[in-house]
Amino acid sequence: MKMRPASMVCRLLALGLFLGAVALPMANAQDVNVAPGMLFDVDAAWVGLPNFAVPPKLACVYNHTVSGKPQKASAKLWFYTVGFPSATFLWTKKVKLYDKGNFIAMQKNGVDIAGWLGSGFQQPQYMTGVVSSDELDPPVYMVRTLVMMAPRVDTVLESFPVGGQYTLRGRWFGNKKPKVWIEYVSNNAYASVKRLKCKVLPPTAYSDVKGKASYMGVDGSSEVTVQMWNGQHPKDLRTYSGNIVIENGVGMHYGTYAP
Repeated sequence: MKMRPASMVCRLLALGLFLGAVALPMANAQDVNVAPGMLFDVDAAWVGLPNFAVPPKLACVYNHTVSGKPQKASAKLWFYTVGFPSATFLWTKKVKLYDKGNFIAMQKNGVDIAGWLGSGFQQPQYMTGVVSSDELDPPVYMVRTLVMMAPRVDTVLESFPVGGQYTLRGRWFGNKKPKVWIEYVSNNAYASVKRLKCKVLPPTAYSDVKGKASYMGVDGSSEVTVQMWNGQHPKDLRTYSGNIVIENGVGMHYGTYAP
């Protein structure tokens, strides 16, 4: 049996020609969380096989959480051994989980990151994984759903004895340099929420799949250290919210600190 060309798989995904012929995901299946730079395993059992006899391919189809439009993405096969019950894939694609224009408009109207997130304007992206190979014809849906995750800040630690440095720890920051800022409320008529940018320092805690220093490990564990503002407060400063926000091209989250 010849391996189905990748271009053919993409056409099938786009046209949905095989949708009636593949196994549907189980309702109680556990999700597989992903972020750019993460490794994750796909079990052969998820597509009805005892093991992988040939290299599998993994594509995903989804309706974009913001636009609602049908989209597709794929993961890179990173590690595979003939006869093993699982294969390891690398996720690289960024899927933005929020509308930037909406966020900016809310900030102008005085809504901080906590209020914005609490209003549900950012949601994880659920994606249906489809595995294809010589031994799977037609391709088969995985019984677990892949979920693109926004960054999550679990703790904010002040770095002593260096004043003005804070370390954010959490998950799914991504392997590229994120943006970090402090929220403050301005003195204008709308008491709009503004950003005081922080300097993001080079990563030291984790390594990416190639062994280079990274803000996130291959399992999603993450850390970033930033240098706070230095000098005078902005002229239109009213008060700091105590929120320090991280944005990584996928989504946003925040931690709190003592201003």
